[in-house]
Amino acid sequence: NNLPKNYRKQLAAASSESMGDEREWRGGIFRQDQDFTPETDAAIETAEKFFSSGKLQEALDVLLEIEKKARLGSDTKSTVRLAREIVQTLIKAKDWEKLMEYVELLVKKRGQMKQVVSALVQESIKALDLTPTKEVKIALIQKLRSITEGKIHVELEYARLTVQVANIWDNDGRLEDATNLMKALQVETIGNMEKKEKFGIILQQIEMCLRIEDYTIANIMAKKIPHRTIDKEDTLVEKIKLYQLLHRYYVHESDYFMMCNCYIHIYETIFKEKFNNDDLLSKEETYATTNDKLQALEKVILYLILSPTNATADEAKRQSDKVENSTERFELLKRFRDDQNLDELPMLKYDKNTNTTPYLLCRSLG
Repeated sequence: NNLPKNYRKQLAAASSESMGDEREWRGGIFRQDQDFTPETDAAIETAEKFFSSGKLQEALDVLLEIEKKARLGSDTKSTVRLAREIVQTLIKAKDWEKLMEYVELLVKKRGQMKQVVSALVQESIKALDLTPTKEVKIALIQKLRSITEGKIHVELEYARLTVQVANIWDNDGRLEDATNLMKALQVETIGNMEKKEKFGIILQQIEMCLRIEDYTIANIMAKKIPHRTIDKEDTLVEKIKLYQLLHRYYVHESDYFMMCNCYIHIYETIFKEKFNNDDLLSKEETYATTNDKLQALEKVILYLILSPTNATADEAKRQSDKVENSTERFELLKRFRDDQNLDELPMLKYDKNTNTTPYLLCRSLG
């Protein structure tokens, strides 16, 4: 403010001249909306003619020229159309290296809009199944992962791409690398991901951790699925898968009461009307017949009998090691003593004349 008035004017003029177009310099923060629909239509038509004549670079140059104008003019719709057209043109040309190069170039353009970035990524993902080799596919996935990493508006695509990489590595025998990649993925905070897909990825994380015997992380991952949210009619198979995996965890912990708890959830689910055995995520243990379902009840009873008298499902109490007597086990014993399906298990049943301590009657196998 102490500078002479004329000097301030000269300084502002020089500064403005050196900065060039303010709209371009500020990356589109203060831009006027413009409609480039006619120019976009003409550019796409011209690009198609160039491409049909075998002139790929000329086609791209035409599209890029109008893309810059539309971007700086804040015409989101036209910019998205042009971005998609560029990607589709490169896919048709099967020029995979140039596809990766141009997608990255467009994403990094000054003032690029989030909608355009999303469109570029989504359109490129469609090309993954068209790639000629596994190496090219992995390279394209990794390029798209680097583009989407840390960007909230494409976090869904980042998660899906990461799962694809992990699956490829797993199939190639790189289980530990695949598991470490999945461990770093946090899908529970992705708002636009469907619940079933979210559960599926978390279940995969748990399973992979169990396969490399990382039981601590497997247990942490399992806690990302609230039991009340997975206990719905549209997620019955995910619920069963969760408790099958938790059962494997508690087998490692030699915790019979929690193993019993897992099979109680499974047992209660497989007898629901909406349950369909054909939809199970894992075919290692199926419940297609009544006999299969009764085996789940059999495991409930056996694990319940083997569990200690002070067994509890309360994690705080379990960790305190101060539980002297628990009514949870006793209540479950009384509950399953009156289960009608127990009569279908001749080898396992309760003495219903006993009011206090239930007895397991094992009939002679001879």
